Amino acid sequence: MIQVPYEAVREKIKENTGMTEQELDDKIKAKIDKLSGLISKDGAAHIIANELGIKLFEQSSGRLKIKNILAGMRNVEIVGKVQQVFEIREFQTETRSGKLGSFVIGDETGTIRVVLWGSQADKLSELQTNKVIKIVSAYVKDNRGKKELHLGDQGVLELNPQGEEVGEVKKITSTRKNINELTENMSDVEILGTVVQVYDIKFFDVCPECGKKTLPKEGSAICSQHGTVQQAYSYVFNMVVDDGTGNIRTAFFRKQVEKILGKTETEMIEFKDSPDKFEQVKHDLLGKQIKIIGRVNKNMMFDRIELVAQLVFPDPNPEDEIKRISQNKENLTPEKPMFNIDASSS
Repeated sequence: MIQVPYEAVREKIKENTGMTEQELDDKIKAKIDKLSGLISKDGAAHIIANELGIKLFEQSSGRLKIKNILAGMRNVEIVGKVQQVFEIREFQTETRSGKLGSFVIGDETGTIRVVLWGSQADKLSELQTNKVIKIVSAYVKDNRGKKELHLGDQGVLELNPQGEEVGEVKKITSTRKNINELTENMSDVEILGTVVQVYDIKFFDVCPECGKKTLPKEGSAICSQHGTVQQAYSYVFNMVVDDGTGNIRTAFFRKQVEKILGKTETEMIEFKDSPDKFEQVKHDLLGKQIKIIGRVNKNMMFDRIELVAQLVFPDPNPEDEIKRISQNKENLTPEKPMFNIDASSS
C-alpha cells in the first residue's frame, strides 16, 4: 500500500484550494469531530483530499523524481547523482545469510537512501561521489518515517547511463528557528543551542537484515519479516537543548548518535555492557553548543513538542554563525519614528 505522509497531503490540499494553514487545521478538526474521533488527523486529511477530488500522486511506478517517491511504490526508476557511500554489512539469520550496503542518491528535487541487497551490494565499490547512475525496478520502504529505495536481485543499477543528465542536486534546505518559534509538524528546521541536560542511551534489539525491532529469543531474536535472526542492536539518545528563547528535548538515532558522540558502532555497544563508562561522556556534553536540523513531533503522552534530529553538527563553525548574524542585521529595516520632530522648534 502506498503511504502518503500527512504533511504531503496537507501541502496538496493547500496547493489545490488556496486554503491557509488555519483553515485546513479547522477543516481537519471538524472532520475528526464529525466522525466522533474515530479517525486520526492523517485519515481526516485523506478524506478531505478525496472529497475535494485532489489526486495525491500522479503515478505509482516508472520514472520518478525523488520528491515524488512514496513508501509502498514498486518498479521505481530514477536517475541521480551519488552523494554518499556507506560500508557493506553482512548479516546472518536462521534461514539465510547475506550482505547489504547503502548509499545516498540525489536529483534536482531531493535526496534518498538506496539499500542494495546480496550481490547488488558489491557494486558499492564502483560508485563515486557526484557520478550519475540509473536505478530500475526498485521498491520503496518506510524506515522510521524516512523513505528508502531498495534494490534486490531483480533490480538494475547502471553506472554512467548514456544520454542521462542530472542538474544541481537539491540539498536539505533548513530554516533557522528559535526554539520558542517551533510548532508541531515543522520539518527541516534548524536550531543552534547549548546542551543543558543529557539522558542515558537506550538500546533495543533490531533485525540485522531490515533494521526493524525484534523480540528476544534465547540469544537470537524474532523479526516479524525475517523470522529468527542473530541479535543486533540500535540505539536512541535524548538531550535537552536550550537557545535562550526556550528549550526542547531532542532525540538522536543511531548514525546521529555516533556523529554527535564521535563514536563507532563498536564503541557504542561497549556502553550497553558498561553503562558507567557513559557517565563521563554525558558530563562532557553538558554546555556544548550544537546545531541540529530535524522535524518537530508532538509527544502525546507528555503533551509537549520534541525535536527528532535528522542531521547534527557537533562543532558549528563560529565564522558561519557570525556571518549569519551580520546578514540578519543587514536585512533589518530600521523602524520609522511615529512622529517627525523638528529640533529647531524646541
